[in-house]
Amino acid sequence: MKAMKAKVMGRAPRLRRRTLRLSDYEQSRLEDQAAVAGTSVSHYMRQLFFGTSPILAHTDTRMIRELLRQGGLIKNNFETLRQAGASPELLEYMEELLRKIGNAIDRIAAGKHDR
Repeated sequence: MKAMKAKVMGRAPRLRRRTLRLSDYEQSRLEDQAAVAGTSVSHYMRQLFFGTSPILAHTDTRMIRELLRQGGLIKNNFETLRQAGASPELLEYMEELLRKIGNAIDRIAAGKHDR
């Protein structure tokens, strides 16, 4: 059944299994990190090994989504103010704000932010 589902979804079925010996501490840490990333241990390990996508904590993903939403609202407001002939100082401030949001997204995605 799983093999059929995998084939329908366009990926090869995962039929091979590997064994990895871990200490209790390592096992606990692996499970905790997978939980923080909001994924299964298997998927987390595949991401680590194959580097298919960056591993972000579930909260980081939500934060990035919210920053993108806020940035979109600010950009829309920026365009409205620009068309209305707002002062250059205000437009410069809004532009800097958008740059800071972009930088924050980059830092979160790279894992270089304070917790």
